[in-house]
Amino acid sequence: MKPKPVLRDTAFDLLGDETAALRPAADSGAMASIAPTGINLLFPAADSLDYSRYLSREISLKHELHNPKGPIGSLWLRGFPFRHLTADTLTELIFRLCTRVNLEKTPESVRGIELTPEDCGREQLALIKGLGFGVVRLRLDARIAADDRSLDKVSAVLERIKDFRDISVQSEVLISSDTAPRYLNRLIEGIKAHCEEIELVPDNGACEPEEDANRMQTLLLPAANNLMTHGFQMFGESCFKSPEHGDVILRHNKRLRYAPWGYYNLSVSQWLGLGVGAAGISSGFFYRNLGQLTPYLKRIDRQQSPVASWSCRPLDSQFLYRFLQESFCYRHLFCEGYRLDPEFIAELRALGWLEDYAHPPSLTTLGALNLQHILRRIATAKRVVTWDN
Repeated sequence: MKPKPVLRDTAFDLLGDETAALRPAADSGAMASIAPTGINLLFPAADSLDYSRYLSREISLKHELHNPKGPIGSLWLRGFPFRHLTADTLTELIFRLCTRVNLEKTPESVRGIELTPEDCGREQLALIKGLGFGVVRLRLDARIAADDRSLDKVSAVLERIKDFRDISVQSEVLISSDTAPRYLNRLIEGIKAHCEEIELVPDNGACEPEEDANRMQTLLLPAANNLMTHGFQMFGESCFKSPEHGDVILRHNKRLRYAPWGYYNLSVSQWLGLGVGAAGISSGFFYRNLGQLTPYLKRIDRQQSPVASWSCRPLDSQFLYRFLQESFCYRHLFCEGYRLDPEFIAELRALGWLEDYAHPPSLTTLGALNLQHILRRIATAKRVVTWDN
């Protein structure tokens, strides 16, 4: 099976946007701020000659418009970095970033990298630890998995990472309607003691047709209950975090935010996205880079920004974005200043998707698994949401 590409987050697809051509100077000087900044570098599944060189050129192109002066609160290499980077080019890339931004580590800062099991040799792990990475997000492909599939490779990788102290492990488990429930249960049992976070990611299109959607739900619900029985807390649709995870504290303190790249500290208000399909936030506006490799490379060769689209309004001014934050971060179906139709609330409660009598309305586990459907209804159906004046 082909590797999973970096996909757009369907919840954020519901927000309105406009092409970057309509906003040629939308963000001039926006990140010249001492506030913490986050940086995401995306590496596509497909190999590309000199991709790291194009990233370096994009850093230079965006530096005039995105000029962070404060500390980097979060730095992530996402996708398939070791398909494009050698030890030397990774070191050079981090060095180039250091010349542009303040990468000095603080107790609150996060530096992570996404890897496959094949990327987790001792030399690679020693390199990323030496470069200051403290989190490995392990991509585990369980999309085609029989009941008796061996877990030996996964177990060996987790034990190897454990040898490198101070590296936390997260797991992204790719699943589909062809994933055997027994195998998924065995996999979760084998990794949960090693991971501060486990996210179950349905394959793109896995919920179509309807019978596949029902099978996916029967696969996810027992897995969710298993993890929560062992102390993990559910975030969004199918992300589970251990009690020790920093995001649990952020949620408790109402300091958590959600974006297509995951959950983050509210204090990191600006996000610089670099690479094919990367997304970011600048001056409150959400933007995306071109999602196809060839157009992205051509744009960089012409010394032009690869940004393809911007949100049509600042995120906080969009009621759907605020609903999205409440539901993904806090499991509330609520947005201050707006009211959900009582019949819609009753319909969700009848489906078992909302807690009985909770105020504000709170998602059950089953409701969280159907969160995309709920948000789509809120965004598109008439009279589901009204302004509470």
